[in-house]
Amino acid sequence: MTGTDMGQQTQVVGTSDEALDLTADLGTPYRLLVINLDLVNSVSIGPSSPYSFQIPAGQFILIPWVDATMYVKASNSSVKIFAQFCEI
Repeated sequence: MTGTDMGQQTQVVGTSDEALDLTADLGTPYRLLVINLDLVNSVSIGPSSPYSFQIPAGQFILIPWVDATMYVKASNSSVKIFAQFCEI
């Protein structure tokens, strides 16, 4: 992905609600690619609970337009995700 401000990182996500921790100086709107690196547990993501999207184990989601803080939550136990983001 290319854009004005962008970044990528991994994050360990627990079973309680937590903000997606974007390390770049990123303004909205932005594109967001999230890969669930766990091979067993799913992770939910969205701007508020109940979350809009669920990422199954080993799968990914591309959200082409994000204009709010995104929150994540693992289903059964902690999972590691990879996030790549790019300001539009």
